[in-house]
Amino acid sequence: MRLTRLAIATVPALFVLLWSTGFIGARYGLPYIEPLTFLAVRMGFVVVIMAGIALAGGARWPHANEVGHSLVAGSLVHGLCLGGVFTAISQGVPVGISALILGLQPIMTSTLANRFMGEKVTRLQWVGLAWDWSGSCLSCTTATSCWRALSLAGLQASCR
Repeated sequence: MRLTRLAIATVPALFVLLWSTGFIGARYGLPYIEPLTFLAVRMGFVVVIMAGIALAGGARWPHANEVGHSLVAGSLVHGLCLGGVFTAISQGVPVGISALILGLQPIMTSTLANRFMGEKVTRLQWVGLAWDWSGSCLSCTTATSCWRALSLAGLQASCR
């Protein structure tokens, strides 16, 4: 099955929409369910939806060694990262602060990869990081607090 240009152009926006709804769901769901149970239910829905998409699209199923790699990566990303975020939200950390911290993760990752691994950030990736930064700024209360949050050291590290 070949992907159309419309499908290729739509997937990033759909990903952002679905990813961001996790914080909304966490805000309203966590008062009624334990954080890791909430995450497990959410991931259960994802598995069913993605399996349906894979079957409909005729995707190749992973080999045994690929399954292990995917399990480790998924456990780290979803178990540690989102599990920690959902636990923090359930303990009273505001959802906006949690979203801000996770929203800054790509910027920090690209900066560290550039500095310590020699990875080059392309212009298109910079556009994406700027888009990420602007979205993160939306969770700040005023423009002044956004500029305070942008430290000179962070700016220098990112722009070199």
